[in-house]
Amino acid sequence: MKKGFFAREKTNDFTFYYTFLEMLVDKIKGMPYEPILNFVEQTRSETNLGKSEIVQAIDPQNEFDLWNLQKQEVSNSQKKIFFREREIWWCRIGKNIGYEQNGKGAFFERPVLVLRKLGNKTFIGIPITTKTKLGNIFVSFDIFPGKKRVAIIGQIRLLDASRLNEKITTLDKLQFEAIRKATKELL
Repeated sequence: MKKGFFAREKTNDFTFYYTFLEMLVDKIKGMPYEPILNFVEQTRSETNLGKSEIVQAIDPQNEFDLWNLQKQEVSNSQKKIFFREREIWWCRIGKNIGYEQNGKGAFFERPVLVLRKLGNKTFIGIPITTKTKLGNIFVSFDIFPGKKRVAIIGQIRLLDASRLNEKITTLDKLQFEAIRKATKELL
């Protein structure tokens, strides 16, 4: 059994989680951004809850608030990102509206393919998903042998390099050209 705020064994008991979430909301209200992220990480490690469940429990609209705070941090970042076409990166896409592709997790990230570099600070990117989808706005490819992914070319967009967080891999030329060709046909 763990000590501290969550001095209780992990359980699937709904009543425990309901009580826990009420305590969480009370504890987190009014906290600055960085301690909230640290608290979410601690909570996640001490319970069976995922980050998104914890953030949703705090306040369903808070995902937009958390993303806006992160977006300010990303915008003010001075780190230099070196990237190339064909690379796939974890990218802070953010919390969006309607049918726009969202990032996931505490940092609102999603893998993105760098389709076209427009300079040192901007690029045209295509979000990637693990879900198999059919249609002319989706292109399947292998990110690694045996690991299928889908480029959502219907969600192509201009992105700032400061949104890039960590390089995942570089796509081989053949698969990259297939995605580029499908994108040209769509547009």
